[in-house]
Amino acid sequence: MDSSFTCNCTRVRTVNQAVAQKKVALVIGNDEYAHQTPLQNPGRDAQLIGATLQKIGFKLVENRALINLDKVRTDKMVRAFAIMAQDAEIALFYFSGHGMQVSGKNYLVPIDLENFSPATVDFQTLNADLVLAR
Repeated sequence: MDSSFTCNCTRVRTVNQAVAQKKVALVIGNDEYAHQTPLQNPGRDAQLIGATLQKIGFKLVENRALINLDKVRTDKMVRAFAIMAQDAEIALFYFSGHGMQVSGKNYLVPIDLENFSPATVDFQTLNADLVLAR
């Protein structure tokens, strides 16, 4: 057996180990806002990102990019992502849509945000740090 053959087998094992990693993703694209300016691209962008991630071995929450989520559904999908990410080697979160910063913290806006108030930001939006901590 020549040395190049042995070397190639080692590389194949390394690639197979990398492919075997558990990779999970939560992909959200919000563009149809009820009380804010609608956006043109977030839904399409999220679908493209989701499809690309699936091609490289990521398992997506609900097996697809999630489009136009209200607050209740956003919270539910973040909980599902947190559970999936517990034993994952790679966990990726992608959001496209309206966001805001309040008191130095970043918030992602669900499609049903109405009558925004800084006093209720934690109840009406999704704190980006909460997702990243999971």
